[in-house]
Amino acid sequence: MSFSIPISQVGSIGESVAHEKKAARSSAVRGVIFVLAHIPLALAMRQYPQVATIHALGTLLVGMRWAITKGAERNTAYVAAYITGAEVLWRMTQADVVWEFGKYATSIILITSLLRNGRLRMPLLPVLYFALLTPAIVPTVMEDYFGIEQIRQFLSFHLSGPFALVVCAWFFSHVEFTLAQFERLLVTLIAPTLSIAFITLFSTMTAANLTWSTHSNFVSSGGYGPNQVSAALGLGTLVSLLFLLKSQSRTYLKIMAFGAMVFFAIQSAMTFSRGGLYGAAGAALVAIYYMSRDRQARLKVVFVGVVTVLLAAFVVLPSLESITGGKLSARFENTSTTGRSQIVESDLDLWAEHPIFGVGVGMSFYRESGWKDAHTEFTRLLAEHGSFGFLALVLLLVGGWQKLRAAETPKGRAIMAALVAWSLLFMLDKAMRLVAPSFTFGLAFATLEATSFANRTYTVFVKRRKQTHSQDPSVA
Repeated sequence: MSFSIPISQVGSIGESVAHEKKAARSSAVRGVIFVLAHIPLALAMRQYPQVATIHALGTLLVGMRWAITKGAERNTAYVAAYITGAEVLWRMTQADVVWEFGKYATSIILITSLLRNGRLRMPLLPVLYFALLTPAIVPTVMEDYFGIEQIRQFLSFHLSGPFALVVCAWFFSHVEFTLAQFERLLVTLIAPTLSIAFITLFSTMTAANLTWSTHSNFVSSGGYGPNQVSAALGLGTLVSLLFLLKSQSRTYLKIMAFGAMVFFAIQSAMTFSRGGLYGAAGAALVAIYYMSRDRQARLKVVFVGVVTVLLAAFVVLPSLESITGGKLSARFENTSTTGRSQIVESDLDLWAEHPIFGVGVGMSFYRESGWKDAHTEFTRLLAEHGSFGFLALVLLLVGGWQKLRAAETPKGRAIMAALVAWSLLFMLDKAMRLVAPSFTFGLAFATLEATSFANRTYTVFVKRRKQTHSQDPSVA
């Protein structure tokens, strides 16, 4: 038994493909304009904090607009990605919003969209992960030494990140992206990251007295915390790489993605905070490992890798060494943990003293060595949440592993593995100070289609022809 596709129907498929390509070209142009517009926006936000405040609140309003629109989950996801890229930008430009605005805004927008679209089914492991963290609220609330406002700050600072992670996992477990749609999400995250990178470059070039040492540099970080700035730029580096490796776009877009990746990496290195580049490099290696299993992608991976290494070795690194007087290499050769190992040891000691329930949310701040917040989320879970925190950590890791195995293609597996890896590496160094690790981990719960529009159109058509043929054998 056989069947054929009428010429008229083939023409219809061709027209659909042509229309899709035309729409893709138009979307690409709009995307480039959107990204480049963030350069003057960065200068305006840096000069006038009121602009930064309007930008933050305006982003929230746009997100809520899409959240209350039925069937607009993907547009809502784009706004969440934008917030992830813009959170450090708002902080460094002194936007007049609450400190955890990025986490709260993301959670509110996504929950609103979920309820509006009736997406009530939640992924089990992330929910259990957060549920296991709630018993540690009791010892914090029962502590007589602190006032209500300080307790609220403890809970907000340490639990808003895990809560945002659960919300992101819940939301993205109901979202399916085509490759083009996922590419658009990456672009929306890259855009505000360009603002951050441009501010750090502008601050470095206009500094009156800039000295380099083997410590993190606030001036080259745009006047804000190097730890968070380097992390945001590191994420931009990774996202640009993912765009470059998975994109089927035109050559000029790939060149721009490569340029953005190099620019973000340079500015991350120039903060002299090592965690941003280390996190990006670790997640990139994971992505490259899985991507290289795809025969078609292997050549692209090798080409991008060789070009990147040559450019770094013979152009970028020598130039940065000259600018910094050799201090950059000295900084990255330094293996000191800048006090983090001592905090980790203190966390483990607190867990040994309070093995079941922990010391309570935020209570690990008060240590024998002085008042210090945890930098490693994994040991913080043990110290503040005890054995419940250990179980929560196990569930988090298992959930990430399950989503990795669920990916259907090497390319999809590479993307999801890179997102999970970057999130975990961020938590290893910076706990959950930003919404970024929550968003990237939750994004791994999304479904990424492996086929192009043309293949999907052809496949659907063939299936319908087969069904028609089985019902009416005269159709040929």
